[in-house]
Amino acid sequence: MVSTPNAPDGLFEKIERESEDTCLYKRLFLDYTYGLDRIYTKQEIEKAKASPSFEREYNLKYLGKVGNVFHTLDIEAAICTEQEGKEMMDWSTSMMIGRSMGIDVAWEDTSKFAIVITQHRNRKVEVFYAESFEKPQMNYIINHIMRLKQRHHITKIYVDGANPEVIRELKARIGEYHDYYGRLTEDQIWALRSSNSWQIIPVNFQKRHREMLQWTFTLMSKRFIKIHPSMQNLIVSLRTAVVSDGWKLDKQQTSNDDVLDSFRLALCNYELPKCNP
Repeated sequence: MVSTPNAPDGLFEKIERESEDTCLYKRLFLDYTYGLDRIYTKQEIEKAKASPSFEREYNLKYLGKVGNVFHTLDIEAAICTEQEGKEMMDWSTSMMIGRSMGIDVAWEDTSKFAIVITQHRNRKVEVFYAESFEKPQMNYIINHIMRLKQRHHITKIYVDGANPEVIRELKARIGEYHDYYGRLTEDQIWALRSSNSWQIIPVNFQKRHREMLQWTFTLMSKRFIKIHPSMQNLIVSLRTAVVSDGWKLDKQQTSNDDVLDSFRLALCNYELPKCNP
């Protein structure tokens, strides 16, 4: 088999991750350096680096296909420099900044449990944490979320409302009212995202997913987002995001869609006037 990388978690990457003891294949990884001054010149490579697909086509990175939601220039503008990223992390545990967490719950083999944390600083929404977990145990992931909440002084956590077991457990851990099912309408719960009365906010993803994707696009296109350069899973997701049927995310074509869902949830915490430069 011969190929350039496509989407993460595909056949090639699964084979690549196998240990040497169990893999049935001899694996050869040939990045662009093997062809320098042979099949192309250094000048040609420098020119090719201007393309957003360079890392996939020349440098063995699993990026997937280029999406149709976020503009390449907006994504590049959102990625911090190393110095900006260091400063972002230095502030990540300060109590002086409000932070939000988005949680996309998943327990199945076909998707991952994802967490994204953002903070509002210098009139920008900064992303300094974006991780996904394969089939985590309930107790482990709840403990992990609570450690993150304490370490980063997170004031709001937005969770897909289709997972009441996670929401109830998080609310119970902080002593927050959790018997809201059937007592509050979806609109009333949605309005609580701008209130100080709740820290754990259930979000009706099925109803709000298009609205949240549009809001993510707005913040990206207006250059209000800054992403730590190590958050490659989120960056790949933004680059490969594909919509069909209006603003419905095509999760079959979008790489790391679980991380993008968590990012959308975390951004429920912000309104444009608060991020106005």
